[in-house]
Formats: sequence, structure tokens, C-alpha cells
Amino acid sequence: MRRFMIGMLLTASVVFAGSSFAAAPGKFVYTEEIQFPGGTLSVAFDEGGQKRFDSVGYRLDANVTVTTCQEGQCIAVADSPSATLLDLTPDAKGRVTGSLTLVPPPPGGGGICVCTSSVEYRDVTLTNLTSGHVYRLDATSADSA
Repeated sequence: MRRFMIGMLLTASVVFAGSSFAAAPGKFVYTEEIQFPGGTLSVAFDEGGQKRFDSVGYRLDANVTVTTCQEGQCIAVADSPSATLLDLTPDAKGRVTGSLTLVPPPPGGGGICVCTSSVEYRDVTLTNLTSGHVYRLDATSADSA
């Protein structure tokens, strides 16, 4: 009896896992890229399963630290930028694609500097404002050339 129950549980697990693959059209994919000069973060995304909505909105949030070093002195500036994109219309298959950009604070807190700069984005989230789903994206960082 015990082997039968374990076998049934394993079968149920396989069936359940198999059914989750049927949700593949709802898959969410994204790419992140930090661009210099400036250290802006661009996030392009593609989300399925939005067919039930006439339009979808998104908000990108993050914590960012910009560190600039010149002649042996470094200054770090932190900020929490946010960007919103509204009124995206799902295609016939229910997919929505878009991109958002976050702009960090100026290096050194304001002035233009010809110096070494690094940018680190943490706690990056993309929120589907229509469904309320929050995607936690990877932290990313880069140094200027």
C-alpha cells in the first residue's frame, strides 16, 4: 500500500509539473544593459498571458549607486529612480513587449567629471501595474571605459 501511495504521489507530481509547461505562453523574459556615458539602465521585456487586458502598464524601480573617482578621491551618490510605461496593447497571442530606462544621479553629485565611474543597480523590480505582478530582476553593475 505504501509503495502504491508513493507511486501515486510521484505520478501526481509529474502530471502537475507537466501542466506547468502548458503555461509557457505566459512566460516573462527580459534583458538589462547599462549604457555609458551616464550609466543608464535599459530593460527590455516580453510578457505573455496578457490577452485578458485591453492595455497593460509597467513600472521599473531600482536602487542605484554611482561612484566616481578622480585623483584618488571617490564620491558615491545613491538614488532610487523609477520609470513608468502605460497603455501597451497585447498582441493577438496576448504578448506585451516594451522597454524602460532608468537614469542615475549625475556623477559626483552634479558636475561633469572626466573620471572613473561605476554604476550599480540593486533591488531592480518590474511591476505589471495592471495585474500587480512584481518581477525581481538581477542586480547589475558596470564601469565606464
